[in-house]
Amino acid sequence: MNIALGSDGRQMAIAEMLRSRDFISVEELATHFAVATQTIRRDLVALCDQGVARRRHGGIESLARSGNLTFKDRRVLHREAKQAIAAAVA
Repeated sequence: MNIALGSDGRQMAIAEMLRSRDFISVEELATHFAVATQTIRRDLVALCDQGVARRRHGGIESLARSGNLTFKDRRVLHREAKQAIAAAVA
């Protein structure tokens, strides 16, 4: 699937994908977003720096969390829907 997104859009999409999966490989993400594996690795580092996920050999895994996510973690989730709501309200 070819998805043309900037790095922020890719990172949000990856965070969304991790909500339903425990692990996603770098190769799978690179193919999905039609970008180089090095591009995906930079995105994964950013997600890990934000505390959204954890790097694992060959990919990224979701953090096992109990309870609510912090605002910092939630802000990257459902961004497009939030922007659509904001546009409708404005």
